[in-house]
Amino acid sequence: MARGRPRKIIPEEKDTGVDMVENKDVEETQEVNEIALLKKQLADMEKLIQGLAKEKSQKTETAKGDDDRIRPDHYVKVMSLCIGILNLTTESKGHGKIFTFRNWGEVKRILYGDLVLLMENHPNFLKQGKYYIMNKEVIRLHGLEDDYLRILDKNQMEKILLGDNQTDAVTVFSSASETQQDVMCDIMIQRIVSGTPVDLNLADRLSRVMKDRIPNYSIQDKAEEAKTLSPNK
Repeated sequence: MARGRPRKIIPEEKDTGVDMVENKDVEETQEVNEIALLKKQLADMEKLIQGLAKEKSQKTETAKGDDDRIRPDHYVKVMSLCIGILNLTTESKGHGKIFTFRNWGEVKRILYGDLVLLMENHPNFLKQGKYYIMNKEVIRLHGLEDDYLRILDKNQMEKILLGDNQTDAVTVFSSASETQQDVMCDIMIQRIVSGTPVDLNLADRLSRVMKDRIPNYSIQDKAEEAKTLSPNK
């Protein structure tokens, strides 16, 4: 009996698990990358939302500021802090509307639209304190807060003239504008001439402040001069 050719035995391949490990590493890397991408997208979305919220807030504040603006037909109280006649006009060289104040402390109600023109036409009068805007919102809208820290109102000027606390009175008087200093001295002179009781010690202390820019200035001497010129003498 003939024997057949012996069969070739092929050894079985062993499963080393290398492919499974490599596949697992690839899957984990992909998962990490996906998580990182999602985190970045989430962060970008949060930035976008914050930006939109900020933009909306700014628009709201702007709209609110516009709503807070005073209407041109709104009346604003304005007080004269000049002795005698003060004319304010809406146009230069006395043209336009004319608002005439005849006494210190006189108050007029002026349309806001006209007041804006008065401020533009008489900027120096405003900064010198010849007239006083009695509306904090107008002062804020026109950026006059710093100017109004140096401008005295009628009540402050009255307190100086009364001199209940002379040290404070002299300090505040010294910080006032030259125009307002002149007005307060003129008021004190008028009171001496009219016989209204005046603290002469205060008059002397205010005169010393005035001497820094007007040599030999004296409230009492000017009052005496006014008396000699008075037609009622």
